[in-house]
Amino acid sequence: MTDEVPRIERHEAADRAGKAALRAAHDLTVGLSSDDDVPEPVVVRRGGPHRSVGGLADLIDSALQENEALQEDEGLQEDEALEEDEAVRENERESGEPGS
Repeated sequence: MTDEVPRIERHEAADRAGKAALRAAHDLTVGLSSDDDVPEPVVVRRGGPHRSVGGLADLIDSALQENEALQEDEGLQEDEALEEDEAVRENERESGEPGS
């Protein structure tokens, strides 16, 4: 029983791919986490639905569009607040009452 177990290239390739995926997930976690927070692990789901590169690109695009929409909304709210503040100052100048 001193015979070596034969190498199975498919299994070795799967092991290398799994290790590479875990290393990539770790690198993403480190890259996305800030120094102040405890990094949350990026979970690799091997049993879930497989995504294509095109599906990943669509997901990223939709997230970016959502982020841009939120930033535009915040910018509009900020602009409205500045306009309101300017109107209050103008009313104070016209009425002669000092602001607080």
